[in-house]
Amino acid sequence: MNLTASTSTPTTLPLRDALPQYESLFMAARNLSPRTRREYRNDLTDLTAFLETRCDIHDAGRVTRTHLEAYLAELDHRGFTGNTRRRKVASIRSFFGFLEDSGSLSYNPARKLIAPERELRQRRVLTEAEYKRLQLAVNHETRDSALIELLLQT
Repeated sequence: MNLTASTSTPTTLPLRDALPQYESLFMAARNLSPRTRREYRNDLTDLTAFLETRCDIHDAGRVTRTHLEAYLAELDHRGFTGNTRRRKVASIRSFFGFLEDSGSLSYNPARKLIAPERELRQRRVLTEAEYKRLQLAVNHETRDSALIELLLQT
């Protein structure tokens, strides 16, 4: 798969300059938690590194949906869960939406990017041995035993 830059008219906004603008203007204006800000920053730094090293893309205007899909495929190969890749798609959409809204891009390549399906985890229940060990661990304390039994039965 050839992931080199397209020949369409690119913007001259380097990806490395777009990230600080996104952080200082978009993230600062939103009520994002510190963890969300950190995760989005990490996601977009990783995306930028991928685009620069694997696709030879340095300008935001040269990024296509094909490049972004290749990045998501790379994340799958790295073993990231579907839920993590969903968050990364959200950060990518947010970033390119910001660039489009600010006039830095004429087209948002992430607009039609499809996020992976949400992964549903199986609930973990205690085995019979774990259940009995927990009961035995508190059987000498009436209050603790009652609390554990209540939790185990609900």
